[in-house]
Amino acid sequence: MKQEFSLIEYWRVMRRRWPLVIVLPVLAIILSAAYYAFLFPPMPYEAKATVQVGKKIGDQNGQGLYYLGQANQQLSLTYQNIAKSRSVIEKVSAALPDQPNPDELMQKLTVSTIKGTELLQISIKDQDPKRAAQLANLTVTAFTQRLVEMENAEVLQVVDHAVEPKARVYVNKTNNIVLVGLLGLLAATLLAFLLEFAGKAGTNK
Repeated sequence: MKQEFSLIEYWRVMRRRWPLVIVLPVLAIILSAAYYAFLFPPMPYEAKATVQVGKKIGDQNGQGLYYLGQANQQLSLTYQNIAKSRSVIEKVSAALPDQPNPDELMQKLTVSTIKGTELLQISIKDQDPKRAAQLANLTVTAFTQRLVEMENAEVLQVVDHAVEPKARVYVNKTNNIVLVGLLGLLAATLLAFLLEFAGKAGTNK
């Protein structure tokens, strides 16, 4: 009976406070939709290049090369940090006619390891798709040059050069708007009960 009473009481509160319960979620949805329609900045394009980290090892006759899988997976973590180093980014900046600020380029760069492989993925986000691909490929070149300067005996092989992306980074705006509406409904419900309890407390006084 207590549960039935609670549900009835809940419905009564919702009915008394229905303007708040309806208006607040609808307002949240309208504001979030307006934000995505007019204020949300356009998502950038993302270009990706893939490289393989390996270590040259020869057989007893000095012929034939193969890769050390497990060792190279650990090595790729080190190379991930080298690829994101300032020395590499400064080389990329110097290779461009406008020589952009290295700090701005750093914010566009993401270097990640592909789990279970010897592959590194170098990603660049930019509002211009051609420039995104150019920056990603220049980063690979600068990265390779930096390894040569370090006199590293390892090899870096390009698996995929970055190509000009066709679409911007995807954001599911509909799901975000629905989520905002649900949060607005939850907030309206909590506020309705707070107002109801505050009203009852004032009446009891």
